[in-house]
Amino acid sequence: MWGFPLTCYYLPYGNVPNEATKGYIQDVGFQCTHLVTSKKNKEMTYNILTDTDFFRDLESDNTASIKADYGRFIEQTVNQCKKAISKVDMNIMLAYTETELMGYTEQKDETGAYASKASHFLKEMQNMADELAKAGAIPSLIEWTGTTTDLVELIYALKETGCVNNGEMLIGKMCEAMFQLFGKKPIKDCARLYVGIKEREDDLSRTYFIDKMRRKLNTILSHIQWRNSCASPVST
Repeated sequence: MWGFPLTCYYLPYGNVPNEATKGYIQDVGFQCTHLVTSKKNKEMTYNILTDTDFFRDLESDNTASIKADYGRFIEQTVNQCKKAISKVDMNIMLAYTETELMGYTEQKDETGAYASKASHFLKEMQNMADELAKAGAIPSLIEWTGTTTDLVELIYALKETGCVNNGEMLIGKMCEAMFQLFGKKPIKDCARLYVGIKEREDDLSRTYFIDKMRRKLNTILSHIQWRNSCASPVST
């Protein structure tokens, strides 16, 4: 899944929406189309670094501009790593580029020397993948747009239900992983926010966000059931 809002499921499958829901469905359809387009725009091109002036210099054995083109290649590599969708995509791109360099690194001339330098730099970038991800240089496919407290409430709920790693993952590690999953920089005071959740004064429930999720989902399910019943032919 790509982080679609649940309202995307309102879109009809083979049924023509009635007048009461046409405007709503059109609005939801726009949201879905926008998200699908965004997903397509983020697809990684793994050979992008081989389509550079530096590689063209290597192919043609051109040493006149190879120094300047090597410098631009390094900048392009760093920029592409920062724009990578995930650590996996980044490593594939770097591995592909390094493989294409192999034939040139064996040359005993200036182009071979620059190819060897570039290959070494690509290896170092692969080693830095974890650090880049932790620093937030590699963006997440999905972004948490709610409050930090709501996210912490969700994380603790998942922990208590044993839905992640059978509930055996330490809460600190789980918070760090979930924050990174949702494109947020991990924080150190998740426990403090959890204490705030526990100390909420409410006779009915302290889980404000989870209760909101349940209400929203039940509303959607009820609406789908109503829409399907309206679309069903009336028997005579």
